[in-house]
Amino acid sequence: MNQPTIATQLEITEFVRKNSEWVFVDSSLQAKYIFTDFEDAMHLITELVGMISELDHHPYWSNEYNKVTFILRTHSCDNKVTSLDIALATHISDLVKSKAG
Repeated sequence: MNQPTIATQLEITEFVRKNSEWVFVDSSLQAKYIFTDFEDAMHLITELVGMISELDHHPYWSNEYNKVTFILRTHSCDNKVTSLDIALATHISDLVKSKAG
C-alpha cells in the first residue's frame, strides 16, 4: 500500500458535505450508526473486514448493542485524517446506504 496522503481541509469539508452522517471533530472523521438490533450492527462490522484488510487500515470502532461508532484518523500520519480514512469512510457510508435502500 502506498503511503497515505494527509487530507486537505477542503477534501474533508467536501466529504462531510456529501456524507452528512460524518462529522470532523477532534482531528478525526466520526460517525455513529444505529441499527434495528445487535445482529444488524454486527453484520456491518463483519462486512467491513474485507475492505479494512484490503486497505490495511484498521479503524477505531465501538459497538454497543445496535450502535456502531467509528473514529477515523491515521496513526502513522500524526493522527491526521488521510486518504485512507476518506476511502474507508466512503466505503462505510456506501455499505450502510446500500443496506437501507
